[in-house]
Amino acid sequence: PTYQWLKERYRDKWDEAALRELVVYVELWRICHRLGLEVLASGIGTLSNKYVEWHHSGILDKYDFIVVPVEVLAAKRTIRVSDVVAFIDVTGHNAVETREKRGKARQEELIPCVLSHKVLYAVHHGIDERVIICHHNDYTGAIRCLSAKSIYNLKKQGKIKTMKLYRDEKPYWCLRANQMYYIGRLRDVLDYLKQLRIDKVMS
Repeated sequence: PTYQWLKERYRDKWDEAALRELVVYVELWRICHRLGLEVLASGIGTLSNKYVEWHHSGILDKYDFIVVPVEVLAAKRTIRVSDVVAFIDVTGHNAVETREKRGKARQEELIPCVLSHKVLYAVHHGIDERVIICHHNDYTGAIRCLSAKSIYNLKKQGKIKTMKLYRDEKPYWCLRANQMYYIGRLRDVLDYLKQLRIDKVMS
């Protein structure tokens, strides 16, 4: 299916997606503010519930948000990929998994899913450590995160499942919630990635 057709398929989800992105954005702003970082909406259609005709043009607008040092914005120049501390993508997709526990009835559990293409794109472009997928649970409000690098490694180890929401779409990779960390820990992750960028600039 075409990109425009896929957008139309999820028209009834645009409001939910925009609200989900806003919730994550507020948390990101709070975390980044303490680290001397700024979070910018960079993705095509991020924070919007309106139809957007165009498609992403490259790495900088592939994911929902980018995190950059405040001094990069202060320099008032074009942001480069090397300026970005982290790329953040927000999802709320889930799959239903039925589990059986000894002596108990079968239970259904929602497990978080991420679009495999977003992970593979990050790996292909060598930014997988800097791409952070944030899953927002619309039922509990919990936000869990994991890098594209970690997700890719889990997939190689056979520890996550491949599923398709629709037969004609790219597959999703579905994790267990306990394989991801709560967004509060993202502060330490961004602090590490910030220092990693400084080390590369200084080398």
